[in-house]
Amino acid sequence: MRVAVCYFTGTGNTATAAREIADRFGPDNPTDLYNIELLPATVDPDFLARYDLVGLGSPVYAYNEPPAFTRFLRELPPGNGKPSFLFMTAGQDPEACLAQPVRTLRRKGYDLRATVCLFMPGNVGCYWFEGDEMVFRFLSPTRRFSTRDMERERRERIDRLVRSLLDGRTEYESVTPWQRFVSWSLRGAFHHAAAPLMKLLPYTAGGCNLCGICVQTCPTQSISILNRRVRFSTSCTVCVRCLNVCPEHAIRVRWPLSVLNRPKQYLSPGWSPPKHD
Repeated sequence: MRVAVCYFTGTGNTATAAREIADRFGPDNPTDLYNIELLPATVDPDFLARYDLVGLGSPVYAYNEPPAFTRFLRELPPGNGKPSFLFMTAGQDPEACLAQPVRTLRRKGYDLRATVCLFMPGNVGCYWFEGDEMVFRFLSPTRRFSTRDMERERRERIDRLVRSLLDGRTEYESVTPWQRFVSWSLRGAFHHAAAPLMKLLPYTAGGCNLCGICVQTCPTQSISILNRRVRFSTSCTVCVRCLNVCPEHAIRVRWPLSVLNRPKQYLSPGWSPPKHD
């Protein structure tokens, strides 16, 4: 069986999960990985026709998938019964994000065989690290997660996912009514307010040296340098990559999204963002 895994990633977590899924399929089921920011805006139907199974992966932002992943799903060619699976990565409650991507894929005619939610270290400011623990605090009591426990659970879920796909079984994550409500209630604010606001809310602190790394690595190419100032546009997908790759840690976000700021930068271990010309 030939497998394609197409994913969006902001700071590398979903890329790491995609690589682990490919490793689990093994040499008997060759798996090709595609970062969607490097794919054409419209996917050629012949591209997916080469594969027996298509996996789609995305991080979760504010209980929803990022706008870049939404656009990719909308531009997918008709599925015509193509077997597929969906995986989401998040630091907390990734199940809440499943409803809309599942509807989109089924409406396009994809045979969705499995969904899985994978816990990963958080990359926004309400998370920080103390040794081997990820600490979470945002409108709730402090919670601590062992990163080793998260990795072990993630690998167990990936193993279960791949075994079910190879055995021809379906496996779906359950989504509670509360999770659906939270995702739905935040969807409009996130997609239609937070992302456009990112033209106004980010700013560069005094340490910016105009190196251009944020411009080169932005997945939606929404950052530019004009008149010796870093400019942000409304095509932002709120992945916070720019905050985490700036060598001077000079990019900040104003209230009400200041929760995206964090004292330490985070990229998934071993991952580096692609650069755009």
